[in-house]
Amino acid sequence: MRDGRSFKVQVEDADMSIDLALLKLDALEKLPSLQLETPGDTAIGEWVVALGSPLSLSNSVTVGIVSCVDRPAEELGLKNYSMTYIQTDASITFGNSGGPLVNLDGNVIGINNLRLTSGISFAIPVEYAKKFLENSKYRVKSGRSIGPMGKTLFGITTISITPEVLSDLLRENSKIPNDVIHGLLVWKIIPGSPASQCGMEVGDIITHVNGVPVKEAADLYLTSGNKEIIEIKLIHAGKKKSIALHPEDFQ
Repeated sequence: MRDGRSFKVQVEDADMSIDLALLKLDALEKLPSLQLETPGDTAIGEWVVALGSPLSLSNSVTVGIVSCVDRPAEELGLKNYSMTYIQTDASITFGNSGGPLVNLDGNVIGINNLRLTSGISFAIPVEYAKKFLENSKYRVKSGRSIGPMGKTLFGITTISITPEVLSDLLRENSKIPNDVIHGLLVWKIIPGSPASQCGMEVGDIITHVNGVPVKEAADLYLTSGNKEIIEIKLIHAGKKKSIALHPEDFQ
């Protein structure tokens, strides 16, 4: 903290597909906090302030305007097609990431995430953060979080299957079944994670979890909280396959 105090924290939940994590701070007293702005209230041309510790300079503040409220990830060369970003010319650099982007009312409209070049920076909109927190409450309440990584964290980064993504995949891999119209493409896998241990591979397409079709990363976590055993249907090497993950796989 600014006065030199430090606190122990643990990761309660995380979603690598949107680059967000929920940390639980072990503090006895109530700490000051910022309010989250109502989703959809951010406008192009609005003045914003980026807070953080860029380049190890603690408590630095930069100011700018919003130039776009829904910049698609694919326009930035990023592979998570389901994400859109707030674009601003407020300076965001190393150390700003994870800090708040606030409006002139002092409310958080986004979470500083990345910089493309000087004068072009991006933040995760507050809508994604609120949805992530709502999903986290569900997962924690239903007892799906154990240990620092959380029980429903498979250890993967995914991309939602859209018609454009599917078209690209079909050009590269003709083995994908014709009836695949939705799902999550596995883009990255953490070594040693439950996904890695159960034999999942980069390029697999997850289509159902516990019998429920999945279209977005949030669907993967929401449906996984309904049963002790998580049943996943996927396309592996062009063929349909089912795998089962047990509670002990996440410990």
